[in-house]
Amino acid sequence: MRSLGLLQRWELNAYDQLMRSRPAETLPKRLLVIEATEADVNTYGYPLPDEVLSEAIARLQTHQARVIGLDIFRSQASAALQQTLQQPDVISLCSIRHSDDPDRPGISPPPNLPETQLGFSNVVADPDRILRRQLIFMQPDPADPCATRFSLNTIVAFHYLDQEGIEPQTLDNHQMQLGNARFTPMETQGGAYHKIDRWGFQVLLNYAKLDQFADRLSLSQLLNGAPLPDLSDRAVLIGMTAPITNPTDYFFTPDSGSWAAKPVAGVHIQAQMVNHLLTAALDGRRILNPLPEWGDRVWIAVWSAIAAGQTWKIRRYKILGIALGGAVVILYGTAWGALIAGWWLPIVPAGLALVSSSGAVLLGRRFAPSTRPNQDSISPH
Repeated sequence: MRSLGLLQRWELNAYDQLMRSRPAETLPKRLLVIEATEADVNTYGYPLPDEVLSEAIARLQTHQARVIGLDIFRSQASAALQQTLQQPDVISLCSIRHSDDPDRPGISPPPNLPETQLGFSNVVADPDRILRRQLIFMQPDPADPCATRFSLNTIVAFHYLDQEGIEPQTLDNHQMQLGNARFTPMETQGGAYHKIDRWGFQVLLNYAKLDQFADRLSLSQLLNGAPLPDLSDRAVLIGMTAPITNPTDYFFTPDSGSWAAKPVAGVHIQAQMVNHLLTAALDGRRILNPLPEWGDRVWIAVWSAIAAGQTWKIRRYKILGIALGGAVVILYGTAWGALIAGWWLPIVPAGLALVSSSGAVLLGRRFAPSTRPNQDSISPH
């Protein structure tokens, strides 16, 4: 069932539940998010005028922001904004075209910018529209309107880490070393995933509560002179949170929960991804990884053996039910603790193996021929 992808949705839902049940973390605040809210759109108009963006970036530069990522498309820009975007501490946005979707031909970046100041906006959402993976880089088509290798969040993180003396290094097996962190790309069938679209370098995204690692200001607050924190050790992202913007720039996350949950603005997703890279590289924060395929098989087999052993040894159904219930609790607790430690253990297939193995032993015990000798055939001698 798992190899056919029949359990993928259940497993991803179980993963989301584990993510939501993790304890809160204490993280350093290295980000500032400038949000263009609905009130800002009513004040300045939509799309935001070039002079408004230029003024916002200039104010952030005055306070010596370490790096500024503009999560707003600007294929064409005024001469003043173009000059602002050419500053080496400003990262601009573009979108790589989808070869299988003619309605998404890609979006060009501002002209005359080097690749070191360009990042793509593309992300990889799962079939249920939840974003669980982070696309760090990929090899673009040279003819693509957005011919850059790295995502916006990756370029922002690289600029930030460069001032810490940290540069990415390529290792064997396509791994990437970034400071204290070693990132391994996901395989086609990693964890619960069955034949995922593995274009580029993808890793599981280790989310955190936004307010734990970022401060937030509206665009109006920034332009009206609101006090700013010390930006010398901050990465700043500027993006839209007004609902008037493109609905494709909103995403669901494992923390979204129920079907009625509201999607998350793209600039907040970018902030999550920047934080993921920075905290892993600088603080050694855990990177989430699925078990290798052989590890999954061993894990599932162990729980199958536990259930079979319990069912074979325990003859009273009530006690057996308690024992199996305890095994399920231990299974969930082990997977929860493993996720905190950075490993994604499969709950659903292990739970199904536990139940089915117990059922198989019960059926075998019920219908197996009796091994007791026939008293009528025993010789009196």
